[in-house]
Amino acid sequence: MGALSAISVLISSVVGLYAIYFPYKGQSVPRKALLASITMKIFYYGAIVLTITGVGATIFNTINEGLIHARNVHEDLEYGCPTAKTGLFGGASFLNLDACLFWLICQMLVRNAREDYFDYNEEGEIKDDYIQIGNN
Repeated sequence: MGALSAISVLISSVVGLYAIYFPYKGQSVPRKALLASITMKIFYYGAIVLTITGVGATIFNTINEGLIHARNVHEDLEYGCPTAKTGLFGGASFLNLDACLFWLICQMLVRNAREDYFDYNEEGEIKDDYIQIGNN
Protein backbone atom coordinates (compact mmCIF):
# COMPACT_ATOMS: atom_id res chain seq x y z
CA MET A 1 0.00 0.00 0.00
CA GLY A 2 2.86 2.36 0.73
CA ALA A 3 4.44 1.80 -2.67
CA LEU A 4 1.07 2.35 -4.36
CA SER A 5 0.68 5.58 -2.41
CA ALA A 6 4.14 6.82 -3.45
CA ILE A 7 3.46 5.95 -7.11
CA SER A 8 0.08 7.72 -7.09
CA VAL A 9 1.59 10.89 -5.59
CA LEU A 10 4.35 10.86 -8.20
CA ILE A 11 1.81 10.46 -11.00
CA SER A 12 -0.32 13.25 -9.54
CA SER A 13 2.71 15.53 -9.30
CA VAL A 14 3.86 14.80 -12.85
CA VAL A 15 0.37 15.57 -14.15
CA GLY A 16 0.32 18.79 -12.11
CA LEU A 17 3.71 19.84 -13.41
CA TYR A 18 2.69 19.02 -16.98
CA ALA A 19 -0.56 20.99 -16.60
CA ILE A 20 1.33 24.09 -15.49
CA TYR A 21 3.42 24.25 -18.66
CA PHE A 22 0.84 22.82 -21.07
CA PRO A 23 -0.02 25.36 -23.80
CA TYR A 24 -3.66 26.34 -23.31
CA LYS A 25 -5.58 26.96 -26.55
CA GLY A 26 -2.29 26.61 -28.43
CA GLN A 27 -0.74 29.52 -26.55
CA SER A 28 2.10 28.91 -24.12
CA VAL A 29 3.15 31.27 -21.39
CA PRO A 30 6.90 31.66 -20.78
CA ARG A 31 8.22 30.30 -17.49
CA LYS A 32 9.39 33.75 -16.47
CA ALA A 33 5.84 35.10 -16.78
CA LEU A 34 4.36 32.14 -14.89
CA LEU A 35 6.76 32.52 -11.98
CA ALA A 36 6.62 36.33 -11.88
CA SER A 37 4.41 36.29 -8.79
CA ILE A 38 6.00 35.64 -5.40
CA THR A 39 2.89 33.66 -4.38
CA MET A 40 3.25 31.40 -7.41
CA LYS A 41 6.93 30.83 -6.67
CA ILE A 42 6.18 29.91 -3.06
CA PHE A 43 3.47 27.40 -3.96
CA TYR A 44 5.36 26.00 -6.99
CA TYR A 45 8.61 25.33 -5.15
CA GLY A 46 6.70 24.34 -2.03
CA ALA A 47 4.78 21.73 -4.02
CA ILE A 48 8.03 20.32 -5.39
CA VAL A 49 9.65 20.16 -1.94
CA LEU A 50 6.53 18.65 -0.34
CA THR A 51 6.28 16.06 -3.11
CA ILE A 52 9.90 14.98 -2.72
CA THR A 53 9.65 14.92 1.08
CA GLY A 54 6.31 13.09 1.13
CA VAL A 55 7.34 10.46 -1.41
CA GLY A 56 10.68 9.99 0.33
CA ALA A 57 9.00 9.53 3.72
CA THR A 58 6.46 7.10 2.25
CA ILE A 59 9.12 5.02 0.52
CA PHE A 60 11.36 5.04 3.61
CA ASN A 61 8.52 3.86 5.86
CA THR A 62 7.41 1.22 3.38
CA ILE A 63 10.94 -0.19 3.04
CA ASN A 64 11.44 -0.07 6.80
CA GLU A 65 8.18 -1.93 7.41
CA GLY A 66 9.08 -4.54 4.78
CA LEU A 67 12.46 -5.14 6.36
CA ILE A 68 10.91 -5.49 9.81
CA HIS A 69 8.45 -8.10 8.52
CA ALA A 70 11.11 -9.97 6.52
CA ARG A 71 13.72 -10.15 9.31
CA ASN A 72 11.43 -10.47 12.32
CA VAL A 73 12.48 -13.44 14.46
CA HIS A 74 11.35 -13.58 18.09
CA GLU A 75 12.32 -16.19 20.61
CA ASP A 76 10.37 -14.58 23.42
CA LEU A 77 6.63 -15.02 22.77
CA GLU A 78 5.73 -12.24 25.23
CA TYR A 79 7.64 -9.66 23.15
CA GLY A 80 5.48 -7.18 21.23
CA CYS A 81 5.81 -7.18 17.46
CA PRO A 82 7.93 -4.23 16.30
CA THR A 83 6.53 -2.41 13.31
CA ALA A 84 6.98 1.03 11.89
CA LYS A 85 5.10 3.56 13.93
CA THR A 86 1.73 4.57 12.52
CA GLY A 87 2.62 8.21 13.07
CA LEU A 88 5.36 7.90 10.45
CA PHE A 89 2.91 6.70 7.81
CA GLY A 90 0.40 9.33 8.91
CA GLY A 91 3.01 12.07 8.63
CA ALA A 92 4.06 10.89 5.19
CA SER A 93 0.45 10.75 4.01
CA PHE A 94 -0.14 14.26 5.39
CA LEU A 95 2.88 15.54 3.43
CA ASN A 96 1.51 13.86 0.30
CA LEU A 97 -1.90 15.45 0.84
CA ASP A 98 -0.27 18.85 1.30
CA ALA A 99 1.72 18.36 -1.90
CA CYS A 100 -1.46 17.59 -3.86
CA LEU A 101 -3.18 20.65 -2.41
CA PHE A 102 -0.18 22.82 -3.30
CA TRP A 103 -0.35 21.52 -6.89
CA LEU A 104 -4.05 22.44 -6.97
CA ILE A 105 -3.30 25.96 -5.76
CA CYS A 106 -0.56 26.19 -8.39
CA GLN A 107 -3.15 25.35 -11.06
CA MET A 108 -5.37 28.20 -9.88
CA LEU A 109 -2.42 30.61 -9.81
CA VAL A 110 -1.35 29.54 -13.31
CA ARG A 111 -4.84 30.27 -14.59
CA ASN A 112 -4.57 33.78 -13.15
CA ALA A 113 -1.11 34.22 -14.66
CA ARG A 114 -2.40 33.12 -18.08
CA GLU A 115 -5.30 35.55 -17.87
CA ASP A 116 -2.90 38.35 -16.97
CA TYR A 117 -0.37 37.42 -19.65
CA PHE A 118 -2.86 37.08 -22.50
CA ASP A 119 -5.31 39.61 -21.04
CA TYR A 120 -8.34 37.33 -21.24
CA ASN A 121 -11.82 38.33 -20.14
CA GLU A 122 -14.20 36.16 -18.13
CA GLU A 123 -15.52 34.32 -21.21
CA GLY A 124 -12.02 33.27 -22.25
CA GLU A 125 -11.79 35.71 -25.14
CA ILE A 126 -9.03 38.27 -25.54
CA LYS A 127 -10.10 41.56 -24.02
CA ASP A 128 -10.79 44.49 -26.26
CA ASP A 129 -10.29 47.60 -24.15
CA TYR A 130 -11.22 49.92 -26.99
CA ILE A 131 -14.88 50.71 -27.43
CA GLN A 132 -16.13 50.77 -30.98
CA ILE A 133 -17.81 54.05 -31.70
CA GLY A 134 -20.60 53.62 -34.18
CA ASN A 135 -22.03 56.22 -36.49
CA ASN A 136 -25.00 57.88 -34.83
